[in-house]
Amino acid sequence: MHQNEGVIGDEENTIMRKVNRFFQANALAGKINVSSETISNLSMYNAGVLGFNSNQKHILSNALVFTDQVYSVFPKHIIEQLAFSLYMQASGPIYEAREEIFHYWNFKEFRMVLKSFFERYNHTPFELLIERIGRIDPKQLIKPKLEYEKTRDIRRVYKKLMKGKWQLPAYDL
Repeated sequence: MHQNEGVIGDEENTIMRKVNRFFQANALAGKINVSSETISNLSMYNAGVLGFNSNQKHILSNALVFTDQVYSVFPKHIIEQLAFSLYMQASGPIYEAREEIFHYWNFKEFRMVLKSFFERYNHTPFELLIERIGRIDPKQLIKPKLEYEKTRDIRRVYKKLMKGKWQLPAYDL
């Protein structure tokens, strides 16, 4: 899976706090076979990256059933992620893929970079694409956004008022 986002029961994250409180307050007996204590102690992993082998295919069906059952009574966008976190951890240790795979869930602006890149190099041979892809390294392009998001006080308010919301700086294709 992509990366560990923390333990659900820690409740520091707003959405995880909602998930934890939902499972504490709602016995889903007959729907799922998971205790609220198990959910509270569960590490939530970002499910933007999943990898498993064929002897773990039961994870898919278990996650699907769990997602369908829980989402029907608690329609939150992370229920599928919760399901995969639950069943993948039950199947063994989880390897975080964040160093190998850049998952740009918090960098939606990168979609336009990719679109521009592939439009510009539409008919370019694969070998040349590989040479040029380094020009749009998302790990580098996201750095200004991460710095901007670290600003939490009046400086951020000032930046928003004076410059508007954060925008991707110029880059070379």
